Amino acid sequence: MGSAEREAEVFVPWLLQAHAQELTQILHAPDPDGHYGVPISLAELAATNHGAAELLLKAPRQVLPLLDLALVLAQDRLRERAGHRDPEHGPPTKPWVHARLHGLALHQDVLAREVCPPAGGVAAPHIDRLVTLVGTVTKAGPVKALEARRVYECGRCHHRFVVQADIELGGTVVLPPVCPSESAKPCRGTSFRHVEGGSLFTNWQEVRVQEQSQGSVAAGAPRSLTVLLQDELADQAQVGDDVEVTGVVIRQFGPMFPGVRCQVGLALQATSLTVANERKAAVEVTPEAAALFGQYWQAHGSCPLRGRNKIIASVCPELHGLFTVKLATLLMLIGGVERQEPGGAHIRGEVHMLLVGDPGTGKSQFQKYVAKLAPRAVVTSGRASSAVGLTAAAVHDGAGWALEAGALVLADGGVCCIDEFDGIPEKDRAAIHEAMEQQSTHVAKAGMMVSLHTRCAVFATCNPGRNQRYNPRVPLASQLNISGPLLSRFDVVILLLDQMSPEWDETVADHILQTHHRRGGSKQADGSGAASGGRQRHQPAEAAEVDSQGWPLALLRQYVAWAKAAFTPVLSEEAEQLMAGYYQLRRQAEGRQASSTTVRMLESLVRVAQAHARLMARGEVLLQDAVVAVWLIDACSDGHSVLGDVVGAGSNGGHQPFPDDPDAEYARLEQAVTTAVLSQREWNLLTY
Repeated sequence: MGSAEREAEVFVPWLLQAHAQELTQILHAPDPDGHYGVPISLAELAATNHGAAELLLKAPRQVLPLLDLALVLAQDRLRERAGHRDPEHGPPTKPWVHARLHGLALHQDVLAREVCPPAGGVAAPHIDRLVTLVGTVTKAGPVKALEARRVYECGRCHHRFVVQADIELGGTVVLPPVCPSESAKPCRGTSFRHVEGGSLFTNWQEVRVQEQSQGSVAAGAPRSLTVLLQDELADQAQVGDDVEVTGVVIRQFGPMFPGVRCQVGLALQATSLTVANERKAAVEVTPEAAALFGQYWQAHGSCPLRGRNKIIASVCPELHGLFTVKLATLLMLIGGVERQEPGGAHIRGEVHMLLVGDPGTGKSQFQKYVAKLAPRAVVTSGRASSAVGLTAAAVHDGAGWALEAGALVLADGGVCCIDEFDGIPEKDRAAIHEAMEQQSTHVAKAGMMVSLHTRCAVFATCNPGRNQRYNPRVPLASQLNISGPLLSRFDVVILLLDQMSPEWDETVADHILQTHHRRGGSKQADGSGAASGGRQRHQPAEAAEVDSQGWPLALLRQYVAWAKAAFTPVLSEEAEQLMAGYYQLRRQAEGRQASSTTVRMLESLVRVAQAHARLMARGEVLLQDAVVAVWLIDACSDGHSVLGDVVGAGSNGGHQPFPDDPDAEYARLEQAVTTAVLSQREWNLLTY
């Protein structure tokens, strides 16, 4: 037994105790030359042998080969236990078994930042250290064949030896200066011959993992790190996947030329890879926050809409009023319930929202706030993005082609904010039709045919009339320069106009100045209101209450995650009847737009109603949720409202104020909506 086998024997008893089942399955695997991985938790190893776990953290490049050798020795012990001492009898021992380490943060909870740094935090001190990286795959290169080792023979003493490929030099094989023979009489031969048939080839792939940066959209481009995947880890992750990679930080040397300084980069040689199969919110809801939300709704049990409005008022608080826009924004972030039909069809739950507004009405403010509030957000511009920038691009990578993710793929599981949506070139708009409705995009480029997920809500903004002001005498679809099929994919389209009203201008000015007072932006002279030009500015009682009890961004982020995870509302019979009746009215209305009154509108009603039920912390879509959904969708009907004369929906250009008595206001709205829908529906049925 060699020295390496004696050192590897330390791990064999623990492997036989903790991973006997995995090793037995590998023994009975059909491919004797295949590569197999055994997931090993560093925390479990530390519980048995703390010294070995610490040594593995400090010197992984020396200890990991011993752990791989211990997996081979453990297979031999299992064969002996089964009575197969003869190598020709029984299942053969698999020589290419690899330890796939994970659980670094559990082992070193205090030093989790050191072993689990972000992609941009990996630096020179991490070289030759074991770390865990969490991020999103933004680029995936082709799977190549790597010659992991070669067998050479000395031309003088005919000694054969194995040379491993140097990963830091791009997989090249570096020969020793002299013959490594360990005979009694050293051989100083320098001429070596490559032995044919002794090479070992394995899979090799380079991917780029980008750090997940929530709420730091304005802090610059998120940083990324190259990850090297070998053996069975190659081709396990595709572009857009959330991954957790554990590996050894190594150097990557660039081309070397005499007299020229070599460029050295850092990469991660992966020892394990875990792909998130389903998107989960990156926000962790603490038990204290969940209990607080439950108590909040208990306290507002007699007036739930007043409690709802307090939450809505916390959205983008620097903008005054805009109840309709803030409600729609919060419903978009929460979203509806996705479902999978028995026939295989996928019905999305994400709510797409288009905010059309005059210049200077706060559209960019809403986008920035959504980017901070969403668990994952990507911000882009339609005028600066092409089809490949929004979906995926094929880039030349050495001898092959690699796939790079676009904005919609990177936003999978979150929100994609697209400013100047109407600026997307006409030839590139067809690429986002599938991404918005089917929540996937198929790429067939450079010989690659893949399907990528785009399960994100799209929050788009644009100006009407090619950066001009809105013209009420021209249909909105004509002013947006957006085709009907693309416009119909938006569940909510809100018009935000610049109302040239002295009363509204004064109200906005008061709100902005009082915000400066609260933030220390101006000097408060005294209680007589001298800082406001000698006039005393008053706020409504409801606005003052909201200002004093507004939810901070961190708490609101947890509430959105809690509402999405805790509630899967189902439709009640009353809600179904109201939404079905409104859908039929829109289909039979005179002057209807065929592109906006398809079955997609009914699906939009369901999604918005489900989102409102989640906002209200309910497991069932009640009539109240359906009424709000109908009112909101009707407000987006661009002059084709069937309820406008009854409820005045959409008549104020998006500047809907917060009601002083929301329960009384809703009672009036419910009476008006149900009466209008039922009476007009019955009249149409009689005259049809």
